[in-house]
Amino acid sequence: MNCTSDTANYRPISVGEPISRLYANIMVQRLVTYTEQQQLRSATQTGYRPELGTIHPAFALQHAVDKQTCQQAFVPVFCGPQISLR
Repeated sequence: MNCTSDTANYRPISVGEPISRLYANIMVQRLVTYTEQQQLRSATQTGYRPELGTIHPAFALQHAVDKQTCQQAFVPVFCGPQISLR
């Protein structure tokens, strides 16, 4: 039978991971705020930015691919490094 007064029946609690996660979240928020205020990010860099996402650049890329496929014409697509669809 387990005795609640015996300390050997309890496991220790680790607080190292939650503290490091909290520290990492604070640093990310500070870096995001700083880079947004100083405009250090490219306007086309939308992933992991407040109120922006990767769906719009993905949609634009899909639209350019569809347009090129339908027209059978050369359409330069810019998504990071230049991609040529021929």
